[in-house]
Amino acid sequence: MGWWKQGDDLLGDGPVDLLEQGLAELSAGKPKPTWQEFANAVAAAINEVPDGMFSDRTISKEKPTLRFHFALQGTELTSALDQNSLALSGPLSEIFGSIAEEYEEHRGRKPTVTEILGTISFSMGVRPERFLSGAAGTSLARISLEPAGS
Repeated sequence: MGWWKQGDDLLGDGPVDLLEQGLAELSAGKPKPTWQEFANAVAAAINEVPDGMFSDRTISKEKPTLRFHFALQGTELTSALDQNSLALSGPLSEIFGSIAEEYEEHRGRKPTVTEILGTISFSMGVRPERFLSGAAGTSLARISLEPAGS
C-alpha cells in the first residue's frame, strides 16, 4: 500500500480503497446522490464526527462550509447543511471512521480533516459517476474549507 504527499497532506491507497468501497456499498441498488447531495452529506459528516476522529478536530467543531472545485469546468459547488443530507452523512461518518483507523494503523496518527477531503478529491477526480448521479463528464479537483459564516 502506498502513501504520498499532496501539499501538506498525506494520502494513501488504503484510505482511497476504503472510501470507494464504502461509496459503492452506499450506491448499490439505490438511487445515487447528486454532487450537491454528496457535498451536503460530506459537510454534515465532517461537522458531526465524534471527538478524536481527526487530529485537527477544532476545524470540524467550527462547522465550516465545503467548496467543491471542479477541474476543466471551472465551476464550484458549495455545501449546505439540510435535513436531506442526514441519510447519507451517517454512513459517510462510518467510512471516515474506517479511514481514521487506517491512518492510525499505518501512520500512527489520526488523519486531518483536509486529508479526508483530499482522499475524497482524489477518488472523485476520476469517474465520479461510479458513485454519483449526473456526474458523468465531471472531475473533482479539490475541496476547500471555508470558515463558518463566510
